[in-house]
Amino acid sequence: MLRNLPFVVGCAAVLAFFTAAPVPAAQYGTAEEAKAMLSRAIAAVKHNEANALDHFNKGDGGFKDRDLDVLCANASDGIITAHPTRKGGQLKNLPLGQRNRRPLSKPQVSPEP
Repeated sequence: MLRNLPFVVGCAAVLAFFTAAPVPAAQYGTAEEAKAMLSRAIAAVKHNEANALDHFNKGDGGFKDRDLDVLCANASDGIITAHPTRKGGQLKNLPLGQRNRRPLSKPQVSPEP
């Protein structure tokens, strides 16, 4: 009986490997992927600014990946100059971080003075 144990364990491992459901792709990009995209965006702007902004606006050239994309804006007036969907808008109107906000499990109460 024990001499067949490695064979049975091997078959079970192969069966588990081939019948496992495929893992769906991640819905959101990681911090590392965002940093890599930022590095590529900076390099693209330094190489050819007009072409880079065009790619950022279209979301092509590797500058749109799931929830990651490039946004450029003027520091002086806050006008968004490059983004696939928000070009021409104001930075102050961006809903930054709303997807990542979660309600607190307990309300935070400040102590009274």
